[in-house]
Amino acid sequence: MAARSLIVLAVIAAWAIVYLLFFSHFEESRAQHGLYARFRTELASGDAPLAQPIPGGAPIATLSATSAGIDGLVVVEGTTSAILKDAPGHLPSSVLPGQVGTTVIYGKSVTYGAPFHDINHLRPGAVIVATTGQGTFRYRVDGIRHAGDPAPAAVAGASRLTLETAAGSGFLGSFMPHSVVYVDAVLSGDPVVRTAVATLGPNESAMAIDDSLVSLFELVLALQLVIVLLLATVWVRAKWHFPQVWLAAVPAIAAAAWLAGGVSANLLPNLF
Repeated sequence: MAARSLIVLAVIAAWAIVYLLFFSHFEESRAQHGLYARFRTELASGDAPLAQPIPGGAPIATLSATSAGIDGLVVVEGTTSAILKDAPGHLPSSVLPGQVGTTVIYGKSVTYGAPFHDINHLRPGAVIVATTGQGTFRYRVDGIRHAGDPAPAAVAGASRLTLETAAGSGFLGSFMPHSVVYVDAVLSGDPVVRTAVATLGPNESAMAIDDSLVSLFELVLALQLVIVLLLATVWVRAKWHFPQVWLAAVPAIAAAAWLAGGVSANLLPNLF
């Protein structure tokens, strides 16, 4: 019985890794498709968000940076692990793109499409284009920083953009990032008027994890569901023919495993 339990736990762990590194990309792609359609409609109708308060997960801009493989990527409001599974997120305590001040956008580097995986390929002079309800804004990269490096000095009346994601080093650095990389850019042209910003919420800082009791409880329930379904499949196998077991068990186990994988992602650092 102990050996069987270890096998079940090993299978669950292996699935979590496979889901996060590969299958989670499909989740992000589906979310981006829906967000893009929604934001395009809001831009056309003039309803795109222009100031706080903005609901978490609402689309606020699109982002393009050819050198980093980013093309029309939708940016949403908020930077918790759950929100960043759908899209890069705008830090609520920073101004919106194009406004006077510094805009900060977080994005994942490993899981859920890894939209910011290649932002370290951006070099000084590279162009980043952001489109919001206030217009289209072209930024030019003027530096790349790592944890501990000084931030660019603020310039009165200027608009800056900072992209942030997780970074690592060595052979496994791409899969086990442990620090943060920052890409700084300055607006080419005139900024628009600054609107109010929001306060930084829980679990929204760089590399934060959602270790709330709710997330832990959801993960425990999801894992219990997977284990119960696996044990039920073993029990039913002795009573049913294999085709019947396959048709009944596989869809249920797959759905439960998918749910568990998604919930487990909330416990990872938000930039992973």
